[in-house]
Amino acid sequence: YVGRHYAGHFFLTIRYPEKRAALERFLAATDAEAQRAFLAESGATLLFVPAGHDPSRVAALPGVRPLVAESVGTLFAVDTLAIQRPVESSDAG
Repeated sequence: YVGRHYAGHFFLTIRYPEKRAALERFLAATDAEAQRAFLAESGATLLFVPAGHDPSRVAALPGVRPLVAESVGTLFAVDTLAIQRPVESSDAG
């Protein structure tokens, strides 16, 4: 898959520990808007969610779609235009 990554292999990523920590916070987040903002800022076009994290929360984000799901995790495509739009709250008043 060709795409832009945020944190890839540790020896190929500048500031890997910092980026890996931010990615772990993203994966643990329960706020969809915070997750969307992280993806929008990162500019990543691919996102790998390792086993042990809930891929359904990521799949619910606008502009994110699963490409491949395996026992080790799920690879998602990120539409960088769609992810720019804020997540609409389900609270309609």
